[in-house]
Amino acid sequence: MTLRSLKLRTGEELVIHMLAPPFPDYAGRVDCWWGDIRRELLGGQLKPWLFTPYFVGEIGDEVVGYMSYQTPADTRDVGLVEFVMTAEKHRRKGIASALMAELVHRFSDEGGQALYLCTANPNAGRLYETHGFWYLVGDGMRYLAPGAQDFDDTYLAFCGAARVRDATLSFRIVSDYFGQASELLEAAAQEARERAIRVLQIHIADCDGDQKELAVKGGFSEEARLRDRLQSEDGPMDMLIYTRILPGAVDALRNQGDYYGGRKPWQDERIAAGRSGPA
Repeated sequence: MTLRSLKLRTGEELVIHMLAPPFPDYAGRVDCWWGDIRRELLGGQLKPWLFTPYFVGEIGDEVVGYMSYQTPADTRDVGLVEFVMTAEKHRRKGIASALMAELVHRFSDEGGQALYLCTANPNAGRLYETHGFWYLVGDGMRYLAPGAQDFDDTYLAFCGAARVRDATLSFRIVSDYFGQASELLEAAAQEARERAIRVLQIHIADCDGDQKELAVKGGFSEEARLRDRLQSEDGPMDMLIYTRILPGAVDALRNQGDYYGGRKPWQDERIAAGRSGPA
């Protein structure tokens, strides 16, 4: 879909398209940088769950820039901006700004409420600021669509007490070190406490007597038996869940600047300059 064309400050004409995977005509010219899902995303296999429009800028037949956002296919209310690229020889022409303007407009126009992104680049940060993004946590920024200024109080409203999910521990100790098994498991439990984990579990095959014995010595007890979940040469086997409750687990305390890639000094400077974000 062609959205619009405009004259750049150089006098060149930029044509902006919005494309949704798969787009075979742009194979090799528009990319996804997430290697583990690249093929599936660009091939359109994630469409049932993920809406991923690409905003592509062309001068003539040359792709000179693109960017995308990902949002749930059903709600499209919260999105993540990714894959922001401007060809090096076409930078400082206003291409990224034109693409971002279209991206933000389309997201908001389709009912989107909040867009998130991360950047460690001060020039990119300034670009995002001009389109309504502001610094949130770590090196992350957020854009709130018109009418969504109460997003934190509504979409993120308190819905009851939350707890840290259970953690699963996997371990294997050679026989010569069985005498130190309790020490090892205690060290793992202490690390879990410091990460605010309150329930620690080990999954053990029913035939593994040594590991069951070590788990008990480490303060774990059998909590559940999952019938025939494992397969051995002798046939189906039960999987046991050994659990240890960790009293005294501390609540995780983090500064806003500690999340994601960590807040950069230039971001702190902009926040300290007295601006609270876009009006």
